[in-house]
Amino acid sequence: MPECDVADAASFDKAWRAVTEEPPAAHHLKYLLPHRWVRFYSLPNGKRYATSEAERHEVLGRAQRLIEYVCQNDVNLLVATAVGGPSGQQPLLPDAQRAVHTHPSYWCEVRPDGDDDEEDWPLHLWGSWERKGSAVLGDLISHASEFEIFGALIVGPVGGVAIHPYDGGTDVFTANTSDRDLVRATFEAWASPRADGL
Repeated sequence: MPECDVADAASFDKAWRAVTEEPPAAHHLKYLLPHRWVRFYSLPNGKRYATSEAERHEVLGRAQRLIEYVCQNDVNLLVATAVGGPSGQQPLLPDAQRAVHTHPSYWCEVRPDGDDDEEDWPLHLWGSWERKGSAVLGDLISHASEFEIFGALIVGPVGGVAIHPYDGGTDVFTANTSDRDLVRATFEAWASPRADGL
């Protein structure tokens, strides 16, 4: 079982608090921060999975451009991935996840829906600090887009922003509603056209 690095966990907590006091359950944030959330599709017409090298390049390129724009004031980004497991235990990352997220430290345990339902295993988050533009970010995006990594978060603490890449798209959480509207307008061609934003 890996040791919890208190200094790293504390730095992850501080970075996350620059974004929100809500728990860092990536897939649930759109319900907790709807006024700061915008969804972008990874491929034209909302296609969920890439089936060619050109499409894989498009998926990666879109996410990287969003990160560069939204995290423009950040140099170092908090990168987190999640794995489910029993409460009170630090589960090891699966080999496939560790191959991408190569040197994480244990961060925290969160309930996906922010509740204490004992029937559901919580998520255990692992984090690391990565330089913007690093290969780790590219690998993370690529594997998240194929649903090989779950609960991925990229956090820019200076800008108070978070990015959640997943299979089919990228959820962006800006510091405020005005910034959300601006990033949506900037990348309007990629944004979800649905009224509910999904």
